[in-house]
Amino acid sequence: MKTYYGKLKELLTPYDLGFTKMRIGPSCDGGYVIYQEPLSKTNSVYSLGIGPVCGSDFQLAQMGKIIHMYDAEPFYHNEHPNYRFKQIYVTSEVFDDELDSVNDTNLLMCMDIEGGEYEILPNIKEENLLKFSQISIEIHWI
Repeated sequence: MKTYYGKLKELLTPYDLGFTKMRIGPSCDGGYVIYQEPLSKTNSVYSLGIGPVCGSDFQLAQMGKIIHMYDAEPFYHNEHPNYRFKQIYVTSEVFDDELDSVNDTNLLMCMDIEGGEYEILPNIKEENLLKFSQISIEIHWI
C-alpha cells in the first residue's frame, strides 16, 4: 500500500499541454513556473504566502495583473498599486469566502504556504477551484 505522499508524488507527473512555460520571480525561493498563453488572459492573481521575497508578485503586477496577496504575517515589501494585501491566515474556508463573489474564470493562483496546501486544495469548493486557469504551487514535504 502506498503512502499518502507516495500517491501524491505519483499524481504530480508533468504533462506537455502545448503551452509555452515561463518562470516568474527570482531564481531562489519565491519563483514559479507558469504558462504564458493562459497568463495573457488573466487579470487577477491570488498569491497565498508572501514571505520575504515576492519577486513573482512584483513581476506580475508590473505586467498589469491585480495581485490579491494573503499571508498571516505583516507585509514588509515595497508597495505596488496593483497589490491587494490581506493579513490573514488562509484556510480553505477563508479562501472560499474570498472567492465566492469572484466571477472571473481565468485566475492564476501562486501558493507557497509551508504545508497549508494539504488543507486548502482538497477542501476548496469545486466551483471556486474551477475559477483558476492555472495553479502553481511550491509543494512541501514530499
